[in-house]
Amino acid sequence: VAIEVTTGAGQTGDWILATDGLIYKGTKLALGADAGTVIGKVFGFLGHGVRSGYGEFDTGWYAITDPGDMGLRGVFIEGFALLFYGPDPNNLDRPETFARWRFVGPTVDANGQPRPDNYATTAAGITVGDTLADLKSAYGSEVTPGSNDDEHWYRLVYSTGDICFYFEGDNAPTDASPISEISSECRFG
Repeated sequence: VAIEVTTGAGQTGDWILATDGLIYKGTKLALGADAGTVIGKVFGFLGHGVRSGYGEFDTGWYAITDPGDMGLRGVFIEGFALLFYGPDPNNLDRPETFARWRFVGPTVDANGQPRPDNYATTAAGITVGDTLADLKSAYGSEVTPGSNDDEHWYRLVYSTGDICFYFEGDNAPTDASPISEISSECRFG
């Protein structure tokens, strides 16, 4: 049985998923920026805060387990996981900085209204739910496949960093496979 997959031109969203940060309607939130500034701007863009009930988490990679690690802490809000390096155990006055982002798809806004499907996209209009065929159509040979025992991805690499597009399932993705997550950094291992 042959399955034909058609691709269309991607439409960009208000959030642009970039290799070196996130861009909201032209305002860049750069990786490496002060965490408080980034979180404050995200709250302002979305029209609400997160700490009261949208999900704050600690990744477990924390200075307690290895004094040389700076730890990662995060905020999950409206489909984004924003990860921040915590204070350096050797320099507790060092501010937290924006380390990476993950996007798992649009959710609802502060009023419970669904965000549109293209709420957050790459500059070429690719988002969670688009297929591997859409990804290849947008980026061609610029994306390369990878996998480990647990997951499959396609990686886009530029001089400013990379973006990884993840697919669910045990088998390698086909052209009809939807993207399940987009991240500013690939997980290898």
